Amino acid sequence: KYLNFVNSALGYIFTVIPLFGRVIKEYNQFLIASFMSSLISAGLNMEMVMMTLRNVISNGYYIKALEEATEKIREGAMISQSSRETRAFSSLFLRYLTVGERTGTLDEQL
Repeated sequence: KYLNFVNSALGYIFTVIPLFGRVIKEYNQFLIASFMSSLISAGLNMEMVMMTLRNVISNGYYIKALEEATEKIREGAMISQSSRETRAFSSLFLRYLTVGERTGTLDEQL
């Protein structure tokens, strides 16, 4: 538990460093979008997609955000809404999630 907290805290610290933090945020969101698109296209359900993403991403801040989003998705929340509540994702990323969910083309939008 302590190690998870430290990893998450360090991941967050890296995302708030000027310029460097923006690159880290964009890179992690790119990885999440790319892998999510591929996994959805392969036919995995959303819970499996989110569990796989947690194993692919190395930034603790985004791993924690994916875990929080997964719990909300299990409770029946939409992907975009549960991701928005974590406050880890950019508004552009969230817009693509929302449009993809509403139109049924999430893999294409990502």
